[in-house]
Amino acid sequence: TDPDVRLEISDLDSASVRRRVRLDEADIGIMTRRVDDAPEGVSIMRDRLGIAFNHDGAVARAVANGAPADWKLLRLEPLIANPLCDLVPHPVVAELMKSCKLEARNTTALIAFVREGLGATILPDSLLLDREGIGYVGPATPEARRELRMISNPERRLNPAAEELWKMLATFRDSNPL
Repeated sequence: TDPDVRLEISDLDSASVRRRVRLDEADIGIMTRRVDDAPEGVSIMRDRLGIAFNHDGAVARAVANGAPADWKLLRLEPLIANPLCDLVPHPVVAELMKSCKLEARNTTALIAFVREGLGATILPDSLLLDREGIGYVGPATPEARRELRMISNPERRLNPAAEELWKMLATFRDSNPL
């Protein structure tokens, strides 16, 4: 480890990530995009979005009783909004966003809110494997996906430590095909 290298990891929305990279407050940023958005930076991962819900809630009961994995399940509980909701191309999600009373931009807060039974939210399937107290379904119609992309400021060269991190993330992508 290099004593002059500082690694900070923050859970921010994509606009904040872009701003921090542009203003040289961060060397590398990782942000969420739609899979079909115009390319920006380098893609490092893609995953499906779905509904995260409390295992004791109305969505869990509906699923246990045979309800299909559908975005309409979100009507059964209050929606906990987050920026990933904008990536779901289903009218129910857009409808619920208009009347939503709770929103969080931090993944840890979203998981805690769901675990406490405050409602259901939309999260990527890669986050919810083996989470105690949380159920998850991934509706297939329409399928919603997100892409993680890493960006840097094109007006300056990465320092050696940041360049190594960039290469490591690119290697991750290469070993986990999109």
